[in-house]
Amino acid sequence: GRYEGIYLANNAIFYLDKLAINATLKNQLIGEAKFLRALFYFDLVRCYGGVPIVVDKIDINNTDLINQVVYTRKSKAETYAQIELDLIDAIEKLPLKGQYGAQDLGRATKGAAQALLAKAYLYQQKWQLAYNLSGDVIGSAQYNLLPNYANVWRESGENGMESIYEVQATLTNGL
Repeated sequence: GRYEGIYLANNAIFYLDKLAINATLKNQLIGEAKFLRALFYFDLVRCYGGVPIVVDKIDINNTDLINQVVYTRKSKAETYAQIELDLIDAIEKLPLKGQYGAQDLGRATKGAAQALLAKAYLYQQKWQLAYNLSGDVIGSAQYNLLPNYANVWRESGENGMESIYEVQATLTNGL
């Protein structure tokens, strides 16, 4: 599933580069795709260590390239380096949480990219970088603690001031 997401993110980045659309929107969409790709790689590296890193659109008929890229496991450090590259670029391209309207809840934001990069730094024991980036998230005035901790896990706390990145869900019968 994570590699399917990476494949889709790579395709989005590839085709967005070719589109002639508003530059701000284009950058935002590329930033969102890079954030998601970094998130998928972050999940993979925590479970498996180094993994194959695919960051381009690959022609499925190019056997040599597939053997070279898809079937070559990178080191844990190389995987984290790719995560860092994607998130640093996403941070530059994404808007702050407060710049999105209500219809855009759940989209990746600059704060979400900063928080994920800080978390990646923690896993690599890059303590000072994690501390500094966490301070940037807190200092952005986009996030704060809810007055009542119990509301964090309730519907009333959904997409609240404590929420850095939250997948949107809908209520269905029994779920």
